[in-house]
Amino acid sequence: MDGAFIGKIMNGDGQKMTQAPELPPLQMRRNGFDPVEELAQARDGNGVVRVDTPFGPPAYLVCRYEDVRRVLSDAARFSSARSPFPGSGEVNEDEDEETTLRAGQLIGFDPPEHTRLRRMLTPEFTVRRMRRLEPRITEIVQAALDDLEKAGKPADLVAPRAQADPSEDMLGMLVREHGDDLSTDELIGIAGLLLLAGHETTSNMLALGTLALLRHPDQLAMIRDDPARIEPAIEELLRWLTVVQTLPPRTTTTEVEIAGQAIPAGSLVICSLPAANRDRALIDDPDTLDIVRGAAGHVAFGHGVHHCLGAPLARMEMRIALPRPAPALPRPRPGRPG
Repeated sequence: MDGAFIGKIMNGDGQKMTQAPELPPLQMRRNGFDPVEELAQARDGNGVVRVDTPFGPPAYLVCRYEDVRRVLSDAARFSSARSPFPGSGEVNEDEDEETTLRAGQLIGFDPPEHTRLRRMLTPEFTVRRMRRLEPRITEIVQAALDDLEKAGKPADLVAPRAQADPSEDMLGMLVREHGDDLSTDELIGIAGLLLLAGHETTSNMLALGTLALLRHPDQLAMIRDDPARIEPAIEELLRWLTVVQTLPPRTTTTEVEIAGQAIPAGSLVICSLPAANRDRALIDDPDTLDIVRGAAGHVAFGHGVHHCLGAPLARMEMRIALPRPAPALPRPRPGRPG
């Protein structure tokens, strides 16, 4: 099972008896490209199951497509701000530490504080801004492919930044235009969120998307032969892969009912995005990759007020990068684990 690790089993005298695999929480398990069967069973069964969390108390894991959209779109009843923030330990363990970790992290707030922070970033993700970025992204992708052909060289992903000398990038814009409105902790939080959400997810999508297409050569050939197919292919790959498995938990502000199950006020709620995107309520034959259908309406970018701000940029990066390895590398094929 992907993601398993070895744990020790002790007898009554504290002697090690054997070793057995310990599994990560259900919401984090994968079987190759697919969610594990237990997630599908939870979705197709009760729709909501109790799971362990690193925050202390257990959570309700929501697995069905419509229920996930409902949770993500209702910030009043499913609060992000009242939930523990990843990295801060158990609930209310250290309020100062949590405040510092949460600062600038849009996903850790509800409106109106979420709205205040998001409004500062929105101009950087408009269609006009995306069009200005496209030539540069194309240049970067082509340069990376040229390096790949030449055996490549390592390079720094992010150059050092400083508040005293803001550059022309997005963080520099925040310092110049909103420096009086953002604390240093908020700037650090925004930088961390953008690096994780803006780089890690897209790079994983490009790598896994390429591997998925290599394992479906007929669909790779469709993209190579007809570039117009790339946009629906991206939506289907986003749905089928769903590289972000869960979002930070929400806390119910009142008693709610999901899938017929009463959930008390003050409970943690986690949404399984892969399970929701493989729900037959969203699409027929959801476990099959079919780039022709496009799969509009998926929740790979989340939903509601926390819908991914950088979704247009991610789509553009994939539209530019995904078709290019095929002509650049005449016979691409999956590598062997080394």
